[in-house]
Amino acid sequence: MLETARSWAIERFGLSLELRTKALRGDLLARQLDCAPVAGSHAIHWTGDMTRDDALHVLLRDCLEPVVGNASQIASGRHRPEHLHQMRVGLRRLRAGLRLLAADDDVALHALADGAGQLSRRLTAARDADAQAEAGWRLAMLAAWRVERPSAASAASDLPPATPIDVAALLLTPEVQGWMLAIIGWLARPAPDHAPEEEQGLTLVHRHVAQWRAATDKQVKRFERLDVEGRHHLRRRLRRLRLAMELTFAVPGGADGDKLSRKEIEARARQLARVHEAAQRLGALNDLEVGLAQAREQLALAMARGDVPAAAQAGFSLGWLRPRQKQSLAKAAKAVKAVKAVKGLAAGNASKRAKPAKSAKGRKPD
Repeated sequence: MLETARSWAIERFGLSLELRTKALRGDLLARQLDCAPVAGSHAIHWTGDMTRDDALHVLLRDCLEPVVGNASQIASGRHRPEHLHQMRVGLRRLRAGLRLLAADDDVALHALADGAGQLSRRLTAARDADAQAEAGWRLAMLAAWRVERPSAASAASDLPPATPIDVAALLLTPEVQGWMLAIIGWLARPAPDHAPEEEQGLTLVHRHVAQWRAATDKQVKRFERLDVEGRHHLRRRLRRLRLAMELTFAVPGGADGDKLSRKEIEARARQLARVHEAAQRLGALNDLEVGLAQAREQLALAMARGDVPAAAQAGFSLGWLRPRQKQSLAKAAKAVKAVKAVKGLAAGNASKRAKPAKSAKGRKPD
């Protein structure tokens, strides 16, 4: 049936998946609303008693609404920035979970993970534009510019118009719709009658987490020598490691036995908080560095056009952003140093020497 849907509905007639029910759309119409509520992507925790198929089913089920549900609203042509943000968070969580569960020769799961990664990357530019528009520092910078130049025109008219990104058209392509249909196909498939003992449990996820931790450690140790691009890659590695630690938080491993002790749970929580803090600090730094890159580009374009007012504003933006970028870099370095001080972050090897991390209260979800 799913293959028929793929070949006829998607490829031949250009139909698309729609998780918004007729009742929901009717309710939105009655209340004169044009957007369905955002489907948030929340932390998923596997447990030690799950088989690999159990874990896969939980992962796909919990990522369905954040990915396909938000995609339905975005594809309609009307959405809020948070729909796109939560969709990308769901895609990252889905990709990380699939990579953890996939054996080296598991072509099908790797293909599903590749699809999530490719779609997330193609949505990056649109999400970056939303993040820059919503950045709290941008309003403060524009307010400071108006104080500096009271006679300056509206900031929106001074900036070059942004090229709109047609996210809806991207999501409606047969390639993307076929990939989303594959998620539903995996959810609908019957459970296997039996599987070899080594394929039933979640033993292999600890090996993958350990590999990701080792790759992250290499960049953490040389953080002071990383450039903007290197810090961006470290942020992505930390974000992936955080998602893996969330998924495997309640899964015993190694010498932990069948049940985690209270100390081990507390140690994992501290470790997870430190990785999350470092990723968040690097995210805030990245937003400022993207703003700096845009200001440099605007300055070069304004000077090439001979547009003195626009050049003055771009130059002001550079001067305003540089000290804040340095402050943000110092905070990020401190958070990364805290991660560096924690040994054995891989699941099942909680460090007894880990220091308590600062509270994560009030932080925005990644």
